[in-house]
Amino acid sequence: MTNKTSNYWNSFYSKPAPMSIPSQFAAFSLGEFPEHQQFIDIGCGNGRDALFFARHEKKVLGVDASQSAIDVCVKSAREQGLQNIDFQILDIDSPEACDAFYEAHKHEVSDAIVYARFFVHAISESSERNLLRLASKMAGEKGYICLEFRTHRDQALAKETSSHFRRFVNPVDFSQRVGEEGLHVVYYAEGFGFAKYKGDDAHAVRFILAN
Repeated sequence: MTNKTSNYWNSFYSKPAPMSIPSQFAAFSLGEFPEHQQFIDIGCGNGRDALFFARHEKKVLGVDASQSAIDVCVKSAREQGLQNIDFQILDIDSPEACDAFYEAHKHEVSDAIVYARFFVHAISESSERNLLRLASKMAGEKGYICLEFRTHRDQALAKETSSHFRRFVNPVDFSQRVGEEGLHVVYYAEGFGFAKYKGDDAHAVRFILAN
């Protein structure tokens, strides 16, 4: 992550969280995989979804590149008395950091649900590749990868947070890249109403991937 990007997100997450309730996608993902015990939230932001998983007695690891975001998450987990959740820094832009992260956690991860909401469209295509490769290893043979992000059809629509960098992703092109990484799609849906926030009704896509 560049210094400019790091400064932006550290400033963004240093402010009070605009929303602490879980996203619709978090509730959807938990409902799809009630028996899985480990959730890894990549790009966890203020921790709203990671904390939700932990409150439902899952073992949770939340990661983000922003130190401010991690500080907010740790404080929230402590205030809620949650012992089954941890938060760590991870820069998904760095393949070396992703490799080191996997090596540090591979012995404690077993068929995890790897979760990333509104993260794919916030990173470059090369970082997307790092994400898919790391998620594939963390999910293993019996885990899954749950992704939700804005599509190319959302580009011209109203945004509540207009200053964010966004890479509006064509789901068909993304599906092709998923296949190139040896993953396959087990669930796919796109449309409006998945992630409505005030006047921002994103055209979003949901993927569940598996090895």
